[in-house]
Amino acid sequence: MEELYRRSKIVLIDNRPMFTQGIKSSIKTIDSSLDVFEYKSIEEIINDKLEWEFFTFFLRVGNTYDHVILSNIRKLRNTYGSCKIILYDYQESIDYIITLFKENIDAYLPDNFDEGDLKECFLSVESNKLYLNTQIALQLLTFKPNKRTERKIQFTPTEVKVARLLVRGMRTSLIAKEMGKKISTISTIKSNIFKKAKVSNIIDLASSMDNMQIA
Repeated sequence: MEELYRRSKIVLIDNRPMFTQGIKSSIKTIDSSLDVFEYKSIEEIINDKLEWEFFTFFLRVGNTYDHVILSNIRKLRNTYGSCKIILYDYQESIDYIITLFKENIDAYLPDNFDEGDLKECFLSVESNKLYLNTQIALQLLTFKPNKRTERKIQFTPTEVKVARLLVRGMRTSLIAKEMGKKISTISTIKSNIFKKAKVSNIIDLASSMDNMQIA
């Protein structure tokens, strides 16, 4: 099959191995010359320090909090200035997809995209055009938006206190000493905080503080 996409390195970011294998197979069917790499998170990519700049990042967003999605887009843009970013499977209000395009993504695909959608998407991105499939475009045209409020994250009072101390830069051992608890207890609380906020670092945790709500 002839090459249709000059950006020969595709990076899939999705923590569901069976799904990534299916997407990888579809990509290879469209253009067998493409190299496809798989990662479970943005952090893995940043830590790997990929040297090739002209990547196409294929990022599943799912039900990730909006502020984390925006943070991930910015991380990729800041690290790989010439990259292309294709998002897929956003599970919240469809009108927010417009905001994601304003944040400089190149394409969006729904969770049920097929090889035809994928090929059209690649051709558009290759031509430096934005891509949004017909299904989503029609939904956006007929969508009647309600006042949008981002989901609040439910935390216990103890989790809120620990989160605030973490954001201030305190280490786990110092937090344990200040609160009169074991280090292992604070480590468990920290892990729960990160899991609830759907973040993996202090910077993203800080940006989610406004959405914290005491349960």
